[in-house]
Amino acid sequence: MTDGEADPNQLMPAREVALRLGLSIATVRYYDHAGLIDERYIGQGADGKRAYDDVTVTRLRALIEACGGAGLPIHEMRTIAAALDDGTLTDERQLELLQQALVRLDYEVDRLGAVRHNLAAKIAQLQERDG
Repeated sequence: MTDGEADPNQLMPAREVALRLGLSIATVRYYDHAGLIDERYIGQGADGKRAYDDVTVTRLRALIEACGGAGLPIHEMRTIAAALDDGTLTDERQLELLQQALVRLDYEVDRLGAVRHNLAAKIAQLQERDG
């Protein structure tokens, strides 16, 4: 094994990663397929399925903490993950990224409020027509 690669003797299945992080197995697999788990720390378990090492757990825990449990979209999580990986995720950078995410979320809330208003108006219009 070279430095920075998964140790085949220390690999664990997705269910173990999920258990350690309090996530569902589906979420771990989703993060894997979305590219949030560094390929260097993924190997093949005895059952032939993808397996992960302790670095994966540590990295995902740091990523989840950095995202503040904010339910960020994957592309925003990738940005934070990249900053974690290259060592540029200072408190200031994290604040900047989370503030940008909040602005986008506020915009989306406003947009959905307008959609909801239009939908409610259409429902009221149809109810008046039938009533």
